[in-house]
Amino acid sequence: MRKSLLAVVTAAMMSVTFVASADTVAAHMQTLAKQYQVATAATDSAEFISALTAMREASVASSAILPPSLAGKAADSEEVKTYAQGYTDMNAKIDLAIEQAKAGKMDEAKATAESIAEVRNTNHKMFR
Repeated sequence: MRKSLLAVVTAAMMSVTFVASADTVAAHMQTLAKQYQVATAATDSAEFISALTAMREASVASSAILPPSLAGKAADSEEVKTYAQGYTDMNAKIDLAIEQAKAGKMDEAKATAESIAEVRNTNHKMFR
């Protein structure tokens, strides 16, 4: 009886953890989407850089959580490595766009920022 109760409590705790993680990933994805819109519509470099900085923070935070489609996969599996690479690619584009904006190259920075959507779309197809 005691082992059964322990098993039920453990399963319930794991379920709550999974749901909390899913909400966190969803929140980070919403932040990414909102800040992407802000960045691509920004009229000055400060607003642009602020939006991209928020995107990078959300990207880094969500990269630490595997989506449900990868649940149970080994950390060194090809799928998980590809998932992590998607965030690495996104962060590299965000960093480049910030660097370009700081250098006063807003046209280039906006073009780089717009290319983030390609990374997002590619990875959504694989992992959503």
